[in-house]
Amino acid sequence: MNADNDPTCSLLLQCISLALARSGPVSSSAPLLVCLASALLTEIFPLRHLYTKVRDFSHRNSARLGHDEVKKHLESVLFKEAGAITSVFCNQYISVDVESEGVVENLVWDYSQDIYLGHRQVVLMLRGKENELVGDMGKIAESAFLMVVLFALTVTKHKFNSKSTQETQWDVSVRILVSFSCLEYFRRILLPEYMDTIRGVIVSVQQNESACVSFVESMPSYMGYPAITPFEGMASGVAALVQNLPAGSPAIFYCIHSLVEKGSTLCGDIFAQEVDLLRNRQGDSDACKKILELLLCLISLVDIQSLSYLCAQATSGSAASKGVQKEVNMTSARSTDSLSLTRLNARL
Repeated sequence: MNADNDPTCSLLLQCISLALARSGPVSSSAPLLVCLASALLTEIFPLRHLYTKVRDFSHRNSARLGHDEVKKHLESVLFKEAGAITSVFCNQYISVDVESEGVVENLVWDYSQDIYLGHRQVVLMLRGKENELVGDMGKIAESAFLMVVLFALTVTKHKFNSKSTQETQWDVSVRILVSFSCLEYFRRILLPEYMDTIRGVIVSVQQNESACVSFVESMPSYMGYPAITPFEGMASGVAALVQNLPAGSPAIFYCIHSLVEKGSTLCGDIFAQEVDLLRNRQGDSDACKKILELLLCLISLVDIQSLSYLCAQATSGSAASKGVQKEVNMTSARSTDSLSLTRLNARL
């Protein structure tokens, strides 16, 4: 059911979801489950629609119109009943046929990836100009994150306690981890349901090499760091994931390798600047320090055998940067706040 361009359908979805939230138990039905999924993703958490509208308004220099709609939605009865509707949705899910389960699972996982992409675009467009609008859309996204977490926990308990094949469990586990990675930005509190879901799916993923590879390859890119994603949120999310992985896990190696590469690039960029420019690049220096903190946190969680790989990476990076370091010795000596590649190598 698609309510994006049909006011009648939109109103029907709203009425159905509110009625179910305020009534007693209702027999499970596949069409009803799909209706609830559509209501949650298009009416209760209409972020995709809002992102599109805000982008259109921004191009016409009338973002205020989009803000009025967001404010109105935050104050609506429908949004305030999101928790109750999510509960009904999860209860409906566990009693329908496998095909219908798969349909709504894909809807939710795809929604998570759409929010990751859409929110970043809108923030880049409005940051510094419409911060209140960005904050209000963030409130909707935070609630959407909670909905995804509760649904993911329901899926995990249902799939892992039923007769689902291992392949199905591996696939579901990867999709859940990727969805959490996409929405981690919006996590503001430590949720038991969040950690319980991660612990459940990690056990499945770590048992299969192809599932590990699939998860690593599907992780969303943080190439924009530190422009949008808060360091504390990203770091806590990465730590929450990796602390449940076995030593030597491909996912941990991937995170460490990416951080080493990113840190080396940032340090190299800083060292290549002249003295005056270097003094004005405190932001990049802070980014280096934060990446180093996260890198050291990850290393503390990894089996000692991985250190040989890291030392080899550090040695290689040190040799490649010798020429640059000669030219900036005076600069780096005067700038105690700057993070040098030599210090990075030494601490590794």
